[in-house]
Amino acid sequence: MTTHSFTLEMYVEEILKKNIIPRTSHERLYLAIQHAMEKNNHHLLYGMDELLEQLLTRYFRPAAKGYDIRKRMLVLIGPPGSGKSTFVQFFKQALSDFTETDQGAVYRIFNCPLHENPLHALPQSLKRTIKDVTGYEIKGRLSPLNSHKLTVEWGNDWRNIPVERITISENERRGIGTFLPGDPQVQEISDLMGEVDFSTITDYGSQSHPYAYRYDGELQVGNQGILELQELFKLSPKLLYPLLSVTEEQKYKIPRQAMTHSDLVIIGHSNPEDFEQFIASSENRPLASRMIIQRVPYNLNLDEEVKLYKSKLTEQDLIKIQPFALESLAATVIYSRLQSSRHEMTKLEKISLYQSKQPPYESLKQEFTDEGMDGLDPRLIFHLLSIAMANREAVVTSEDLLHLLSDEITNDLRLQVTEKEKYQTAIQQGKRYFYREIELFLLKKFAEIEKDFVEKSTEDYLIKEEDVFSSVIHEHTNEKNESIQFNDLPEKLKQYIFQQSVKDWIFLNGSLNQWYRRNLLPKLSEKELEIKVELEKIIKKYDDS
Repeated sequence: MTTHSFTLEMYVEEILKKNIIPRTSHERLYLAIQHAMEKNNHHLLYGMDELLEQLLTRYFRPAAKGYDIRKRMLVLIGPPGSGKSTFVQFFKQALSDFTETDQGAVYRIFNCPLHENPLHALPQSLKRTIKDVTGYEIKGRLSPLNSHKLTVEWGNDWRNIPVERITISENERRGIGTFLPGDPQVQEISDLMGEVDFSTITDYGSQSHPYAYRYDGELQVGNQGILELQELFKLSPKLLYPLLSVTEEQKYKIPRQAMTHSDLVIIGHSNPEDFEQFIASSENRPLASRMIIQRVPYNLNLDEEVKLYKSKLTEQDLIKIQPFALESLAATVIYSRLQSSRHEMTKLEKISLYQSKQPPYESLKQEFTDEGMDGLDPRLIFHLLSIAMANREAVVTSEDLLHLLSDEITNDLRLQVTEKEKYQTAIQQGKRYFYREIELFLLKKFAEIEKDFVEKSTEDYLIKEEDVFSSVIHEHTNEKNESIQFNDLPEKLKQYIFQQSVKDWIFLNGSLNQWYRRNLLPKLSEKELEIKVELEKIIKKYDDS
C-alpha cells in the first residue's frame, strides 16, 4: 500500500511537530518484533522464546539504540530444519504488520525504486534541527538518481520533492529483499545492485546516466527494511564483500555512479558445515569479525515439539492419534538432540527438566554451547506423520509412529552407521518414555480417586523417610510453618509417593487390578481407552512385583 499526499516540506513540518517519528531500519524492526510479541504472533516459533530473547538482547535492542553493533550483519547458524527461515519469516511478517500502524510508518520519495528516505535531500542545517528536536540522526546523502530528479523534475528545491507513505511488503518487493545464491561461478552482482538498462542508453547517451539504470536489485528492494541472505556462505566473495560494506558503512557503489546510501537490516543464515568451511580459511576471518553469529539449535522442549507436530496436523488427524503417542515421538526426537549431562541424570530426566524448567535447568543449559545442533530433523517427522495419517484409518499408536521412524532410519542411505545406532537408541528410549507417561497417568488417577489414602501415605513417608524429604520439610517449615500436604511436594517426590501408595494399597488389598476394574476402567473416556492395553500391562507389573 502507498499513499501520496504531501511534499517533503510538509513531511518535515510533521516531524518537527512530532506527529511523525522517523526511525532507522534497526529501530523499526526492533519495535516491530516487540509489537508482534505483544500480539502473541511469535507463538508459532515453537521452542524459540529463549532464542528470540537472546537476539533481542545481543543484537536488536542495542542496534535499535544506534550502537555500533548495527554495523554488523546478523547471521543465524543452525542445522537443516532448526527454524532459521521460520525466524526470518517472523521478522519479515512482524515488520510488514508494524508498518501498517502509525508507530511503524515508513516514508519514501514518491515512486522511488530505491525506496529512498526523503530526509536525505535536506540541507545539513535542517538535518541538525531534526536531530536536536527528535534525536533522529539523518545519515546519508541523496542518491544519484534522486539528485538528478531534484534538478530536472523538482526545480532544484527540496521542498517540492513528493513524499509517500508505504507499507513493507515482501510480495510487492517493497522493503524486503531476498537473495538465494546459485552456482558460485555464475553469481551476478546485478542480482544485488541492479544493472544498466542497455535499451535506454540511446535515449540518455551514457551508461552513467541515472535513468539508464534498473534499480531492481535486492539491496534496492530491501532498503528501509530487511535483506535476507539465504545460504550465506555459498555467496562468492565478489558479493559478500559489498554486502559487508553495506552493513558497516550503510552505502554501496553502483558502477559509474556516486555512492548510494542504504539503511537496511541484513540477516543471513546458513548450516554449520558451510560456516565451518568458511571460518576455516584465514582469509575469511576479517569478514567473520563483521558478523554477529547466533546459533539456532533444534528445539529441546518436549511441549513445544508436540505443538510443532500438532500444527502440521488436522483436527481429524489429532482425533486418530493415541494418547501420549506424539509425546513419545517428541521424546525420541529430543533424546537424539541431547548431550549426556555431567550431572547425575539420564537423558529422559533431562528432557523432563528442560520441559519444566525447574532447577538445575539453567546450569544444564550452560553445559554445552552446541547442544541441539544435531539430531533428528523435524522435517523427517513431518514426513512420517504425513505417511501415518494418510495410510491409517484406525488409531495411530505410539508403536506405529516409532516403528515407521525406525524403518526410515534403517533405510536412509544418507545416514552413517553410528548415526543409525544413535537414533535407534533414541527410539528405544522413546518407547520407555511412552510407558512411563502411561504409568504416571495411572498413578495420578489413583491419587485422584484415593485422595485420602495418598495424603495418609504422604504423612507416613515424611516420618519414615525423613532423609528423602528433608529439603522439602526444611523449605516448607521455614516458609509456612504448617504441615506438608501432598500438593506441596515437587513433582519427582509426588511420583515417589504415587508409587509407594500404590504398593501399599496392593499390600493391604491384594490386587491393583481389582481396584482398576472397579474404580478406574468405568471412568475412562473413549480416548483414554486407546491406552487400555498398555495400562493393564503396567497394572500387572505392579501386581506381580
